[in-house]
Amino acid sequence: MSNISPKPLSWRSVTAASSRLSARTCSALSPEYRKRFEDYTVRIYELFSNTIHDQFPSLSEEECYRKALYLYSGLVGTMSMARTMSDHTLAFQVLAY
Repeated sequence: MSNISPKPLSWRSVTAASSRLSARTCSALSPEYRKRFEDYTVRIYELFSNTIHDQFPSLSEEECYRKALYLYSGLVGTMSMARTMSDHTLAFQVLAY
């Protein structure tokens, strides 16, 4: 167990934009805003993919991009899961591990 103590509730405000928007919210957005949001998400995947390729140069671009999608979806899923927990200590532990 870590000696890190839970942060105050303000940690909730630090989540990524993609984890704050539900599928229903995204579908209700204007087409211009939705396009901007999707372009932003693609840029994040590219950053992750490039970083993975820097660490593992023997992987193909396709493999790096696939790993980037997997990694980012896991991060967003973990943040979303932590946001729904009423036990803030447990939520912090989910994020810390």
